[in-house]
Amino acid sequence: SLRRSSRSPSQSQAISVEVEAGGLSLTESYRALVRWLGDETTIDGSLRRTTTGLELVVRTGDGAAIAVQSPADRPETLIRNAAERIYEQTQPYRFSGHLENLANALPAGPERQALMDRRRAILSALLSSRSETERFWGYIGLAYSDDITVQDGMALSRAALRIDPEHPIALGQMRSMVGVLGLDEAEFLYAQRAAASVSSPRNLAKIAADRQATIRLEREAQVAQLEGDFLKALERFTRLTRLDSRDAGNFRDDRVNALISLHQPSALRGLIEDEAQRAAGRSGPGDRFSQARIEA
Repeated sequence: SLRRSSRSPSQSQAISVEVEAGGLSLTESYRALVRWLGDETTIDGSLRRTTTGLELVVRTGDGAAIAVQSPADRPETLIRNAAERIYEQTQPYRFSGHLENLANALPAGPERQALMDRRRAILSALLSSRSETERFWGYIGLAYSDDITVQDGMALSRAALRIDPEHPIALGQMRSMVGVLGLDEAEFLYAQRAAASVSSPRNLAKIAADRQATIRLEREAQVAQLEGDFLKALERFTRLTRLDSRDAGNFRDDRVNALISLHQPSALRGLIEDEAQRAAGRSGPGDRFSQARIEA
């Protein structure tokens, strides 16, 4: 998720008291939950054996107690269900992204649709939150939905910008959407605003720490691309693929377009060959950006 966490690292170590139940200790439960959730959510709770298996009761610092049960021989189910319930309660926007990832891994069908419906319900509920921050992320999440029109997505992004006019995510969304509609001047203006936003430490701090370096490069690349500085755009997109392997595929088309605009056929062939070799599980001869610089 691009959203920066608003929670402090957990100081809840009292849960490490050993309580054995069905071969699973409370310490083990806590450690498993931390692996699942990270250390940003303060949790406490109890674990006990029941007539039907195990029951784990978990309390968060700012939420109601959550009770989950599982058969005694299914502790992984207990931990996963507890973690998902806590995740949904304490970080609903991020949990909606988790649901989307699960859905995207499934073929079209009732199970996939159920996950997407649950995601939409969680995000829609955020729009009624008393917190402006939660409402903002509700608008952002819904605007990213696959089942809405570009016009509806723009309306949601504008609502987010009314809450935070300088937020780099909302500005980036608007740049993308007006670009889809072919509004070139508006796309360039939003790209400039988004790049200016991430140059401010105050606005950059709104982004998850592990994405701050990549979002700055991405916004710079987008402005360079729209300005016609394709060599700079190619350099930025190439650095992005090295920094963030999770999103490397997202920048492939941008790199291809930059090479086409630079009239670098051999570098373009090299990029395509590298991609084909990676897809086949083999390492390619290396990045072709240096070759494009020489040819330029």
